[in-house]
Amino acid sequence: MLDASALAERFGLSAETMRSLMGRQLMRGMVEKGEGVDGGTWRLSLRYGNRMWRAVLLESGELRDETFGVASTRQHAKKASDAVR
Repeated sequence: MLDASALAERFGLSAETMRSLMGRQLMRGMVEKGEGVDGGTWRLSLRYGNRMWRAVLLESGELRDETFGVASTRQHAKKASDAVR
């Protein structure tokens, strides 16, 4: 399990601010369970504005890998425009 304070620090936020943003759906998260060769892992993704944090955790809770960067907004804009058609 990840500590909320440590996770919030990755975005330069306090845990309280992060919880508030998530409650207002300004920060969103997703959890995916690994299958096949990725079995026994979980991928966590958090997005706040154009910033994206992703991590792969083992079933033991150990952090195997993490990335932090700028998320593409072009892909989301394309998906939104496709839905309008």
